[in-house]
Amino acid sequence: MCMFGTWSKVARAIIDFWSCAVVCAWNVRVFSQHCQRSEQWAVGFPVFFLTCAKMPKQGKVTPKLMQRCIIWWLWKHDKTARDIWLDLTAVFLEQTYSLDAVRFWVKEYENGRDKIEDLDHSGRPKTARCEENVEAVMEGVASDRRQTVSQLSFHLQISHASVHRILKKDLKLRKKTAKYVPKLLTAAHKATRIESCRDILQWRRDERHLLEKVVTGDESYFHLYMPETKEGSRQWLEAGAPRPQKALRGRGGPRTKVMLLIFFDCHGVVFRKFYRNQTMTKELYLIALQDLFEAIQNRRTQLWRRGNIILHDDNASPHRADIVENWKRRHAIWSLPHPPYSPDLAPADFWLFGRLKKVMRGIRYPDQNVLEFETDRMLGLIPQHEFREAILRKWPHRMRRCLGQEGGYFEGLPVANQ
Repeated sequence: MCMFGTWSKVARAIIDFWSCAVVCAWNVRVFSQHCQRSEQWAVGFPVFFLTCAKMPKQGKVTPKLMQRCIIWWLWKHDKTARDIWLDLTAVFLEQTYSLDAVRFWVKEYENGRDKIEDLDHSGRPKTARCEENVEAVMEGVASDRRQTVSQLSFHLQISHASVHRILKKDLKLRKKTAKYVPKLLTAAHKATRIESCRDILQWRRDERHLLEKVVTGDESYFHLYMPETKEGSRQWLEAGAPRPQKALRGRGGPRTKVMLLIFFDCHGVVFRKFYRNQTMTKELYLIALQDLFEAIQNRRTQLWRRGNIILHDDNASPHRADIVENWKRRHAIWSLPHPPYSPDLAPADFWLFGRLKKVMRGIRYPDQNVLEFETDRMLGLIPQHEFREAILRKWPHRMRRCLGQEGGYFEGLPVANQ
């Protein structure tokens, strides 16, 4: 047993010797990479033995730890912080400690520090985000969801940063602004939207080409000057440049705008008419419908001969007036149902008017003649495939989204949440 214990000690000593040799060889290799000229070994070579003793037992040998060893070695030889920094610069080049960092470590060694590793820090105790404060913030938010972080901080006597972290990380809350909608829909309104969308989608399943027979339309005002939206006025600027400013301007009186009444199908514009200094009335709308069907007879000959034209418009009062409805019945014109307060389900509103005005915003037109000409020109630039896309794909897709939202408004909501 005694012989066995002696041999085990010898074996352990051999292993320790070779381990130390490997560490020394590694440090020689590391220092040789940092020493660019032979005279720089005056700093590097004498220190690698010291490095073996002072380096941590585990972890990679980094230039930062080696420089701390060299600072200790040269400080022991009565060199000043500036001389030490100059010697380090000759060896480590761009990885050299700053002069202030060298002075810090010289001062640490003068105060008796004998370790080159970073000291352990306990960190600041997390007393503010305790369960009691999280519950208090949750109750404060429940009492008034419009409170600011500063108000919650003042009432609860918790720091502003702690309240912000509790809201974001513990309670997972985000403050969102309200979205403007045409109307706060009642249960009856939602039921009407569901019924309308469900019927049209069912008719489309029964008759595949239903929407290709639809002529849809609406009216909207176009102004001589339509200011850019906040999104449309964004521009690339240099870092630190001030934000551009724009003055809020009114849209002006009746002579600064025209009203465009337009009807289109999946092939393009069928009929359009401009009105100056007028609002839409039932008499004007009836005359426009008569002109529309004359245009269909001339421009959509096959559709007119088949006699299966389907009209779609919204529920504005002139569109549903008695004289208009009687005229439709006399001419056997079928109208697709459209729920009230639903511009998100009308192709003219959710696509065409927005597309036109987006291009025309920020441009000041001199008079109504130029405005009508430019609007007509912009209409002519819209390719046919966009009309097909709006009526045959986007429109049914919006109906399905409405059903998925149980009749509510769906714009601005992620599709995955519907």
